Order: sequence, then C-alpha cells, then structure tokens
Amino acid sequence: MTRNTILALIGAAVAGVLIFAFIEDQNDGPLENAAESVEDAADDIGDDIEDAADELDGSSS
Repeated sequence: MTRNTILALIGAAVAGVLIFAFIEDQNDGPLENAAESVEDAADDIGDDIEDAADELDGSSS
C-alpha cells in the first residue's frame, strides 16, 4: 500500500467515527437527556460537598 492509501483509510475511519458520534448524539431521547441532567446535578452536588469538606479540614488546622 502506498502512503496516500493508508492516509485515506485513516481519514475515512476518523470521519466514520465522527459521523457515528454526531448521529448518536442527535438521537438522544428525552429520558436519556433527563438522566444526563440528573447525573450532572449529582456530580455538581458531590463537588460542592467535597469542597465544603476541604474547607472544614483547612480551617481546623
């Protein structure tokens, strides 16, 4: 195989993955979007609790 053929195959594979990811993202239903929102909220709350715990640990030293 020539170098150009290999580069073309790699480019086609990358384009295929990007197209698949875009289509998959467009097909999200309302339940999947809601689940992602709940997961994001839970992560935010966890981060807030961790930050508060770090502040308490820092102030008691």
